[in-house]
Amino acid sequence: PTPVQHRRKDGVVIEVELHTQGLLFDRRPADVIVAVDVSERQHAERELRRRSQDLARSNADLEQFASVAAHDLQEPLRMIDGHLHVILNNHSQGLGPRARQHLAFVVDAAARLRDMVRGVLVYARVPAHAAAFAPVDSAAAAWEALGFLRHAVDQSGASVSIVDLPKVNADFNQLRQLFQNLIGNAIKFAGGARPEVALRAEPWTDGCWRFTVSDQGIGIPAHQRERVFGLFQRLDNQIDGCGIGLATCRRIVERHGGRIWIEDGDHGTTVTFTLPGPTVVAKQAHAAESGGDYRA
Repeated sequence: PTPVQHRRKDGVVIEVELHTQGLLFDRRPADVIVAVDVSERQHAERELRRRSQDLARSNADLEQFASVAAHDLQEPLRMIDGHLHVILNNHSQGLGPRARQHLAFVVDAAARLRDMVRGVLVYARVPAHAAAFAPVDSAAAAWEALGFLRHAVDQSGASVSIVDLPKVNADFNQLRQLFQNLIGNAIKFAGGARPEVALRAEPWTDGCWRFTVSDQGIGIPAHQRERVFGLFQRLDNQIDGCGIGLATCRRIVERHGGRIWIEDGDHGTTVTFTLPGPTVVAKQAHAAESGGDYRA
């Protein structure tokens, strides 16, 4: 029932819900009306809605700030990086060994900062540049991701197998970014060995699919397997990377209604995530037409 305002005998106005119950009174039908005070509940619900709106607005502002800041930082970083390379390539002969070493440190730091800025931009754009979900061929997204990684594959001699990937309900570009990050990590952190990466999928529950990206690389200790999905979080002994790739992966997977985790294993790393299949789309559409709700 819709709450209505009611003035008590002491003059205080409260919100009540009126519930009517039919019964027999002295063998005659009668209605009993019960007024339930819901003032505190209504106040709590309004406060929750207000805080949710404030949080959504704050998150949108932070995402916009991150996107604009990362975009605007790229140009001065390109200038710094360009001039540093000019000095390193054309004028370093006039510098002593110590000065050249310091210059190399600055060049490396500029490259790291550039990668971090690019990573933040990609992370911030997950919701901002999102496309509508549709049934897509995940194998096509995986092969396109592999095309973006062609240089890394050729340089490392990596072996990448893509097996039995289904159609899923997804944003194609974000799915490709997800595969690109996970396969790229497997190649990058091979630990000096020839990278071997396997991407597979199998049916999961409620019309969803379970994907695994497995490698034989350096692995991730059990106590760090949750932490590495945080923004700017890296392994304790990790030198390469800026700690944004797995955070972006989690953001993409959760936007798709799935979850992502790192499984236990004796060797290498297996990253597992779930995505809804096309059957989930049909169930969602049917639920919407019938006024119901469906969650994978």
